[in-house]
Amino acid sequence: MALYDSAARLICETPILRLRRFEDAYACRGEIYAKCEFLNPTGSIKDRPVLEMLRRAAADGLLAEGGTAVMISGGAGGVSAAMICAALGLRCVVVSTDGLSLDDLRHIRAFGATVTMTPARLGLAGMKNRAAEVAGRTPGAAILDIFSDSANPSAHRLSTGPEILRDLPDPDYFVAGIGTGGCVTGCGEYIKMHRPDCVIVGVEPHDSPVVSGGMPGPHTLTGIGPGFVPDALNKYILDKVVRVRTPD
Repeated sequence: MALYDSAARLICETPILRLRRFEDAYACRGEIYAKCEFLNPTGSIKDRPVLEMLRRAAADGLLAEGGTAVMISGGAGGVSAAMICAALGLRCVVVSTDGLSLDDLRHIRAFGATVTMTPARLGLAGMKNRAAEVAGRTPGAAILDIFSDSANPSAHRLSTGPEILRDLPDPDYFVAGIGTGGCVTGCGEYIKMHRPDCVIVGVEPHDSPVVSGGMPGPHTLTGIGPGFVPDALNKYILDKVVRVRTPD
């Protein structure tokens, strides 16, 4: 068994599981595999981009040792930021909306971070304004926006995508939910570079199909469908967008 001295070092290198019972239940003609991102320390794929964002901010001199990361996030990214900052000895303030789930709120606070919320109706603009206010009165603070930071998709080009092709060298399809857009963009770009015939499929809520040209709306599919097209999303890498209904 490997030994580590920081929870941040447990991020990445998740296994891939073949979903045989799923294949049998739906009489699938192809093999279906799932990347087990729930095995990251906070149970979320967001651990990958948040770690890369913090590393870049430190390397660029924006975040000093012991400084404060002001993370703009809708939920899971905030939990990742709180955990990783705790592991790296950084302070953390998570800026979200009042739509933040109670579970995410509890986890963020449990890792020692502070949470400040804005009305959900103000969307990303409201979170950005609040983050600027927090950073303005906090010495040594750096604002990190998971919806627009280029480190988000970059993290998946550097880790998730290469891990997938290492373990599954010739995939026919890559399917990912569209939340911040970082995963489907970074993985999609890396996979297309090496396997141009692979079809990249993005998934969004049927009740808020913004990427496929619909209108934003309320839904209960946590983690996808933020109600706008994030800057981190490369729409041109998507071969297809699928709308998924909440019961499904």
